[in-house]
Amino acid sequence: MRPLLLALSMTLAVSLAACGDDDEPPVTTSPLALYAGEWNADKAATQGVLEREGNCLYIGESPRLLIAFASSGTSWDAATETVTIPGGTLRVGDTILLAGSQAAAETPVQWRRPPDSTCDQANVWLSGPG
Repeated sequence: MRPLLLALSMTLAVSLAACGDDDEPPVTTSPLALYAGEWNADKAATQGVLEREGNCLYIGESPRLLIAFASSGTSWDAATETVTIPGGTLRVGDTILLAGSQAAAETPVQWRRPPDSTCDQANVWLSGPG
């Protein structure tokens, strides 16, 4: 009788703990893809809407560019869906002008934090400072 009571108590405790999980906010992963090294100093720029698709940040339409940020001074705020970089804040949904240059296909990006495996990496924009 005692083992049966213990088993029922453990089952109830596990069931109650599982119910509490529904109240927890979902865990979100940062969509920031960060490259190693300093900010890209190229004089090129691209303009478009900053879009988030899953755990990926893109800019532009044709071609759509996966944005890679320098790791120094870059942070993500999930509550406001903003990226803070030296010189400003970028908000998902805003039209932005982003300095930098497109990564050459023949030169692999040296990632500090690689993009999520679901991100389209066919075209990568190495962002520069403001």
